Amino acid sequence: MKTIICHLFILVVVALSHNQQTEAAATNVEIGKKAVEECIKEGSLNGNDTSRIINGEIFSSKYKETSDILKCFLLCYYKKIGVIGADGQQKPENLMKYLQSRFPEDKDKIKPALAKCTNIKSSNPCEVVHKFEGCVIENIVGNK
Repeated sequence: MKTIICHLFILVVVALSHNQQTEAAATNVEIGKKAVEECIKEGSLNGNDTSRIINGEIFSSKYKETSDILKCFLLCYYKKIGVIGADGQQKPENLMKYLQSRFPEDKDKIKPALAKCTNIKSSNPCEVVHKFEGCVIENIVGNK
């Protein structure tokens, strides 16, 4: 009887844990969608830029050919989702969580990528985020 109760308890804990992870993932998706919508409104994006965002090109290996407006969109997005503060500084813990949710199959590559990619310098914060994004994609997923 104790064994059955113990197994039921474990099943309940696992189910609750899975439910919390699913809810957290859904919340992250909603935060991301809201950030995209807000940053599209804030930027001076043309139709081509907007379609590149909606199609996910800006978050893929196709990032290399990007306008200054899209680079600044990316900075806006990173700020809205909380991986960069209003002061322009990266928030390492939030950045790690974001990348782990974005690249769940490649979690072992995230720390090495961050070690390579977090020290990018430029006087233009939009350029820094753009180069960081490219570096992360290149070091985590390559040219997939």
